[in-house]
Amino acid sequence: MDRVVVCVSDIHGCFDEFKELINKIQYNPNQIRLVLLGDLVDRGPSAKEVIAKAREMNLESVKGNHEDKILRFLKHEANSKLTGKKNPMKSVTDFEASEAKRLDPEDVEYLNNLPYKIDLGNNFYAIHAGVEPALPLEKQNPSLMMRVRYVNEKGFCVPLNSDRSQPPNTKFWDECYYRKESIIYGHNVHSLDKPKISINQNNAWTIGIDTGCVFGGKLTAVFLHFINGKLNPEFVQVSAKQRYC
Repeated sequence: MDRVVVCVSDIHGCFDEFKELINKIQYNPNQIRLVLLGDLVDRGPSAKEVIAKAREMNLESVKGNHEDKILRFLKHEANSKLTGKKNPMKSVTDFEASEAKRLDPEDVEYLNNLPYKIDLGNNFYAIHAGVEPALPLEKQNPSLMMRVRYVNEKGFCVPLNSDRSQPPNTKFWDECYYRKESIIYGHNVHSLDKPKISINQNNAWTIGIDTGCVFGGKLTAVFLHFINGKLNPEFVQVSAKQRYC
């Protein structure tokens, strides 16, 4: 019997909620292939504990933009010790910096080795943020797979405005997605309660499961059940214990 694939995204250091969700899905490694969609770290209270749990359970995960940020921060910190130059990263809060410095070498190695996409089978892929619809999957920019939100009429990524609002004349990437691969993603909080589901003209699914646990929403898992070759997704959620960020 094949294991059912279950995806969880954007834990953001919400360790208590992560443990509760693991219990709620009745995780058994012989029956469930649990795949994380990145952003295990930052914003929430217990990033190191989340990473330790993922490592202990030998879980697969893609790399999110917050893993990338923390790894860049730690490289700058190491360089600062060698050169005496100040760490130039201003986007890392004091709390995030202190959490990053709690990571041990094994934690950092785990984050460094995370891939940008994971093949889930049945032509489904785990990606942290999404893709540029203009390009086939094998030609995607790894940095944008961790960050993309909005695209222009040609299907290429457009950066957020300086106030982090949506750029003019753009659409969210999945509204323009016409390719045949199905994608499970996180990164963008469409709702604090409901995952976002789309099915395109090629019957490919895009499922966004970041429901903003760290912002006081929910931590969501999706079971990818296939019946006669067709997906019948099942969502399991736990509520945030508080608003952390």
